[in-house]
Amino acid sequence: QWYQRRGNFAVVHDLAIDEESKLLIVADREHNLMCSFDLLSKPIGQFVDCHEKFEGAVYSVDHNKGHCYALQMKSKGDALLSVMTSDYMTQEDMHDSHLISPHDMSVHNNQVVLVADLDAPEKVLKFKLK
Repeated sequence: QWYQRRGNFAVVHDLAIDEESKLLIVADREHNLMCSFDLLSKPIGQFVDCHEKFEGAVYSVDHNKGHCYALQMKSKGDALLSVMTSDYMTQEDMHDSHLISPHDMSVHNNQVVLVADLDAPEKVLKFKLK
């Protein structure tokens, strides 16, 4: 089993791979957390770490050039993007994001975030990082 600290994952909502560290990153929406697992371990999937300091449900994760991103929803339209490296974690409020049901996210060059939303009028939304 992949994760046993809380019993199991509730809703695995997204996956990402950190190619440099050879980690699988898992977003658990209902437990508001993001966990990482070693892809090179025997057996595969040795637990490495969990980030549990999220204010809302973690809907999506991505990894891009040494940065890990977690998109959280506190309520409809009230999103929060966490950006993590090995040294720090920052958060960017996305209050006016118009996100309703984000499903997946992709980050390009640590500058642009594209989010697929199941219920928003625009199904793919683009955000520039500050």
